[in-house]
Order: sequence, then structure tokens, then C-alpha cells
Amino acid sequence: MTPQIYDRKHVWTWKYLLKYEISSLIGRIFLNAKPNSKLKFLHLGCGDVYLDKFVNADFYYLRWIPFRRQSSRYDWLVDFRYKLSCPDSYWEGVFTEHTIEHLHYSDCLQLFKELHRTMKQGAWLRISVPGLDEALSNADPKQPKAIAIYNLTQNYGHVSVWDASLMAAVLRDAGFTTVHEAGYMQGADHRLLQDLEVRKSLSLYMEAQK
Repeated sequence: MTPQIYDRKHVWTWKYLLKYEISSLIGRIFLNAKPNSKLKFLHLGCGDVYLDKFVNADFYYLRWIPFRRQSSRYDWLVDFRYKLSCPDSYWEGVFTEHTIEHLHYSDCLQLFKELHRTMKQGAWLRISVPGLDEALSNADPKQPKAIAIYNLTQNYGHVSVWDASLMAAVLRDAGFTTVHEAGYMQGADHRLLQDLEVRKSLSLYMEAQK
């Protein structure tokens, strides 16, 4: 009935973590360049979703190996847990979808502080994450609700869980003063409305303005 709970594909084993940290170290030493683009909108955690008119950024892991370039497009490689290699007041807007949940809360705070530093005054940050309330209310009725919690907290490499009040609190701790919950394809800056429809029912949408 619940075969996915036995799948170890996304389990953070010591081998996976070792590769992760080695890739991060190599990347930060040899590939820690500033974003080389005239574009001033950031797509943070692009994965295999490439957005035109954005600087598409993702983690170093395996993406510095040449053959990966055939299946993954990106403009900027970065470890989101560390200081971003771009100047203050650089970005005109930031969009990130289903990325923040892969970071521990302390790393999220560090990242939000860096985004606050590197965003221009008045710029908006748009965040989409798997939401606690959304996951429970839209859970598959044929499965135990514990599976929804499993998907939030353990599956897919997730390490943090969010609802609107917690996200707002961490964003304010990072220096953002204007914070609100948004909706699918609804937000303050239309240029940041890049939400994937397939993630609509399980996503929490939050926005913060510098």
C-alpha cells in the first residue's frame, strides 16, 4: 500500500553526504564565480527547470561534471548555505520553488539574510515550498496521513517543514519587514510568477519585500 516509504533513493546516507560536501568544497574553491549575466532576476534552485530572463542557479553537486550539461541547464553554481558571491543590492527579484525545504532552518536563515543583502531596495522574494497545511488537506485519502508527513520531512531529501507563520517569522528574522502569504500565480511582481502547476495543490506561496 505504501511502497514509497521503503525506497532509499533519497535517503541522506553518509556516502551521499560525503559526495555532497566534497562537491561543495570543490565548487567553492574552483567554481565560486559571480553570476556572469546582465540579467538581474534570480531563479534559485533551478534543477531541470530553466527560466528565460533569469539567472538560473543550482548546487554544485555533479553539475560541474561535463556530461551533466547535456541534461541540466544552469547559469550559476552555488552552495546556498554560504555567502553568495554577488554584490549588495544586485537582484531585482528572486524566485525559488521547492528548494528551501532541502535546507535546515539555520541554513535557511543564512540564505534569507544573503538574499536580503543582495536584493535591491523594493525588490520581491517569491518562495514556494511544500506546505504543511496544504499537504495534510490535500493528502491522498487512500493513504495514511503519515505518508504526507513522511513526504514533507524525509522523502526527496527534505529536512525542513513550513507553514505560513513559520516562514514569515524566519523571513522577518532575516531582515524582511513586508511579508505575506500569496497564492498560485498571484503575487506582487508578475515577473516572478513562474509557479509550476503540477505543484499547485501541495505548495505554500510566500512573498517578502526588501
